[in-house]
Amino acid sequence: HYKAPVNRPIITDERDMIRLVAQQSLSSKFRIVEFILPPKQPNKARSTTMDGLKLWFESTIPQPGVYAIISSNPYATYQELVAVEAALRFHRPDVAFIACGPTIPLKEYRSKMGDTALAKILLDNLARIIYELHVLKSLKNAKPI
Repeated sequence: HYKAPVNRPIITDERDMIRLVAQQSLSSKFRIVEFILPPKQPNKARSTTMDGLKLWFESTIPQPGVYAIISSNPYATYQELVAVEAALRFHRPDVAFIACGPTIPLKEYRSKMGDTALAKILLDNLARIIYELHVLKSLKNAKPI
């Protein structure tokens, strides 16, 4: 059974929460999951998807294969595209990604934030996806150096 620590940890962001969950997991299978927790960038709320991927490619030697990116929607597709970009930039065509995560609970989102705020999130994410597709197209068409 779980025992609360005497000195409660300070949770300031999602990285702290991930560390806490990983440390307290009772499953030995969970311990094989590798967490890449890049530091926050100065003057930013959190690190970016690309920050995490750069750290992963630079600090490990990923085995060829397909890797899962776990995210909530509507962000999963964007994050998968950023991962594909990172693999191309690190010259790793043998590393592929598939994003998965829960679907968008539109009713819940709409009731919590309203139609306008939800539309802003969805349109912002769509713009990010279109931008990443443009980046990927230019990378795939670039001549090797």
